Amino acid sequence: EELVVQTCKSAGALAARRQQRTSAEEVEQAKAAIGKQLSEMKLILMGDAEKEVDESVAKKLAEAALTHSLARCVANAVTELPLEARKSAAHVFSNLFRRDDFGARFAEHVVKDNVLDSFVKAFQHESEVALACGMILKEAARTHEVVAAFLLSTKSVWLFLTDYVHLKNFDVSAEAFDLVRVLLTSHKTLAATFVSDNYDFFFECFHRLLTSDNYVTCRESLRLLSDLLLERANYATMMRYVASRDNLKIFMLLLRSKKQRIQLETFHVFKVFVANPKKHPGVSKILYQNKDKLLTFLAAFHDDKTDDQFVEERQLILDTLAAIQPPPPEDSPAWAEAAERALATAARDQVSSSSSASSSSAEPPADPGGASSSSSSSSSSSSSAATTNHPPGVLAQTT
Repeated sequence: EELVVQTCKSAGALAARRQQRTSAEEVEQAKAAIGKQLSEMKLILMGDAEKEVDESVAKKLAEAALTHSLARCVANAVTELPLEARKSAAHVFSNLFRRDDFGARFAEHVVKDNVLDSFVKAFQHESEVALACGMILKEAARTHEVVAAFLLSTKSVWLFLTDYVHLKNFDVSAEAFDLVRVLLTSHKTLAATFVSDNYDFFFECFHRLLTSDNYVTCRESLRLLSDLLLERANYATMMRYVASRDNLKIFMLLLRSKKQRIQLETFHVFKVFVANPKKHPGVSKILYQNKDKLLTFLAAFHDDKTDDQFVEERQLILDTLAAIQPPPPEDSPAWAEAAERALATAARDQVSSSSSASSSSAEPPADPGGASSSSSSSSSSSSSAATTNHPPGVLAQTT
C-alpha cells in the first residue's frame, strides 16, 4: 500500500508542475521516483524471468490502487511522465484490467472516477504519450464492456474518427485506428447499436478513411468495414448500407486500385452488394450498366489465387452478375415499388435491431457537415462527385 501512496505523491508533484507549483529539482526527483515505483509495481503484478508473481502481494497492490485512486493520479500526470515510466504504467493498468478477481471492479472505478478522459486527451499531443494511453484504453475497452460503453457514449470518440486517425505521426494514427477497431468489434451488440444510432455521421467519417491516400489506412479500413458488415449483429446496418448506390460507387472505384491488397479487401465489401437478394433498383441499375466490364474484370481478378473459398466466392459473384436483369425505368411505378421494398426491408431490420439492444450511442458533433441529408438521399439519387475523375474501366455509367 505504501508503494501506491508514494507513487500517487510523485504523480501529484509532476501534475503540479503545470501550475508551476513545483521546483525544477522537485520535478526531477519526482520523475526518478515514479519511474522506479511504477517499474516495481509492474514487477509485482507481472513478474519477470527471475521472479514469479506472488499473487497475495499482487492482490494487495491491486486493492491499494483502487483505494487510493492510482489511475486518476497517474492519468493527471501522464503527459509529464518519463518514457519508461509511461511504458510501465501502461503495463500496470493493462494487468489490473485483465485480472479475473479484480478487473471488473477496477473498470467500473475508472469510469466513475472520470479517469479515461485524460487518456483520450493524450492523443492531442501526437507523441509517445498517446501510444501508452492507447494501450491502456484498448485493454480496458477490450476486456470490459462498461469501458467501451463509456467511450462510445462521449463526444470524444468522434475525435478518433475525424482527427486522430488522420494524424501525420503514423504510430499515433495507427494507435488511434486500433482503438477504433477494438471499440467496434469487441462487444458486438454494443457496437452495432452505436453504428446504427449514428449511421449517417459514422459513415461520413468512415468513408474518409476509405479514400485516404495512406495505403495502410485505406487497407485496414476496408478490412474493418468488411468485418462490420458481415457481423451478424450488424445485419440491419448492412442491409441499409448496401441499399445505397453512392456506397456502391466507392467500391467500384476502389476495385480499380493498382494495389492488389486494396483490390482484394474491396472485393470482400463489393460482394455484399452483388450477393444481396433484395437489391435497391439503383444498385441493380449500376451493376447492370457495368455488367460486361465487371464480368471481364472479375474473371481475371486475382486468378492466381488458389484459396478455395475465394475462388468459390468469385464464381458466385460472376454468376450473380451474369444473371442480373435491367431494372424498370427510374420514373416508373415498378421502380418506386422496388425501391420502397428495399428501403422498407432495411428500415424494418433497423427497427428490429434497435429494439433488441439497449441504446449506447454517442451524440455526434452538432454540425456533422450535412451527413444526414446526403446519406438519406444516397439510395435514390446519384452523386456527381462520385462519378467524376474516376479511372476508366469498371465504372462506366453510374446514373
